[in-house]
Amino acid sequence: AGLILYLNRGTTFFLDELVHVYNSPNLDLRYVFEPVNGHLAITPKVVYKGILETVGADYVVFRVLHALAVVVAAGVFYTLVKRRIGALPALAPAFVLLFYGQAWAHVAIPVGFGIFVCVAAGLGALLALERGDRRGDIAATALLVVAIATFTIGLAFLAGVAISVLVRADRWRRAWV
Repeated sequence: AGLILYLNRGTTFFLDELVHVYNSPNLDLRYVFEPVNGHLAITPKVVYKGILETVGADYVVFRVLHALAVVVAAGVFYTLVKRRIGALPALAPAFVLLFYGQAWAHVAIPVGFGIFVCVAAGLGALLALERGDRRGDIAATALLVVAIATFTIGLAFLAGVAISVLVRADRWRRAWV
């Protein structure tokens, strides 16, 4: 988080973010459900509106929120992978997620906020589903809703959760998820 905040110091709103800033005063149901670049983006629109209404257009808040989203996504990913291959080997793929290769801008600057919220929520849904109880199923459902409402890749997590439910012996009891 510290490195991200250092790297994005001095930045300001990018074009995709300016769309949210510009439309924030007129946030209504029609705009909330209107796609942005083909993505639903409900969560970013509502978050931007909330921050702009309470704190104002201070970009530091957006930078910190983005850094937290990246760290949470990497942390949830690490937790999932650690359960499968162990703590030390799980650091390698988590590290890759933190630096994201070709899409470095999504990690370094807040324009990637929605992507990381979606990834964190989608991975969180898979993690919650592993609990195998009603609370986990409710959490998985809520997190899937957040993922889908945030960015299109949430649909991939929906498919992953569906497959995970279908391969279980108790699939009919948990199919509602």
